[in-house]
Amino acid sequence: MKNLKKLSISIFILISFVFSMSTVGAQMIDSDAIADQANNFNSGAEFGDASIGSVLATAIKAFLSFLGIIFIILIIYGGFRWMTARGNEQQVTEAKQSIQRAVIGLIIIIAAYAITFFVFEALNQVNNGGASGSPIL
Repeated sequence: MKNLKKLSISIFILISFVFSMSTVGAQMIDSDAIADQANNFNSGAEFGDASIGSVLATAIKAFLSFLGIIFIILIIYGGFRWMTARGNEQQVTEAKQSIQRAVIGLIIIIAAYAITFFVFEALNQVNNGGASGSPIL
């Protein structure tokens, strides 16, 4: 019975991860940007119009999105453990602690995103001569 439980949890997490990554990947793909990069590559340009800051911002945004996906998986796992505790106080306490830790992680992720947004917005304003433009993130 325990092996079946572990197998079902593993399959659920794997399916959740695969479907969530395909959604994130679909949001990150911009066909016009890919075509522009291909044209720049063919013309001999190294980075085209993409600055190092925008490439770095995209990488940070993708990493923080991945951490958000891990948060969702941890919340679902903690909720599943809580539902299947069957009144066992020790298991309920462990499930609550895992959910609390996941929420603390989410707060850290949101703070990291806010700090990154602020820094790249400030850099964007400095590069544009103080004019407020659209943020990189």
